[in-house]
Amino acid sequence: MTKVSVIVPLLSDNREKYAVLDSLAHQSLEEMEVIRVTNRNAGIEQAKGKYVVFLHPDDILVFTALEKLYLAAETNDADIVAFSGVNVRIKKADARKKTAEVNETCLRSGEYPDVLSGKDMMCLLIDQDAYYHAVSLQLYRRAYLLENDIRFSDSAKDVERVFTFRSYLEADRVCVISDIYLYHCFEADLKQQGLEKRVEELQKALDDTKKQLKVVSEKKKKLESSRSYQIGKKVTYIPRKAKKVFGNSREKK
Repeated sequence: MTKVSVIVPLLSDNREKYAVLDSLAHQSLEEMEVIRVTNRNAGIEQAKGKYVVFLHPDDILVFTALEKLYLAAETNDADIVAFSGVNVRIKKADARKKTAEVNETCLRSGEYPDVLSGKDMMCLLIDQDAYYHAVSLQLYRRAYLLENDIRFSDSAKDVERVFTFRSYLEADRVCVISDIYLYHCFEADLKQQGLEKRVEELQKALDDTKKQLKVVSEKKKKLESSRSYQIGKKVTYIPRKAKKVFGNSREKK
């Protein structure tokens, strides 16, 4: 019986050597399969494993990752098992030498109950600043995805964010493992620099939106203030319907 199916997308650059394939070839879990497809939804349909994991070509799993994730899922009868990961930036020092540095950690820090509903666990992860939308940081029960028709959207701009969010909302049982099982490696090239520039632009747009919301909030407060009048030291609010009776003028003593 296949316990875990690992779905890896085929890239358009026809890259033959994927870092993820090397790490999968040395997994301690023997009852597993690797599915390489151009469409991740097709991978879900083709998978024979009880659980599925979605990985990128540049992901590296630790030796015991699939075995421990499978055990956690079986022990807790979980729809989803979330775990920690690390982003590693590879820099070319020269033509022959490369260096690696931790770019970002996606840690499930904090304390968690053995099992929670997807909604409750997502709220707890957000409170702990440990919710990540990357699909490669979760193991999913395949039957759960099929029963709830959870698929990757072709129209969504951020496919992984939408998929992860919905999978948590529909799940009855989610458990969290704080251990680091995945390393995502990427080279610091021009494409990555372009991505970083895009992130900066999005952050600026978010900051501008916050400023606009603050302005709207201040205007709303002024508007509410204009609908009240003062009698002595007491401020009384006049509903709009009451203005038809009392009028808009203030009484003068």
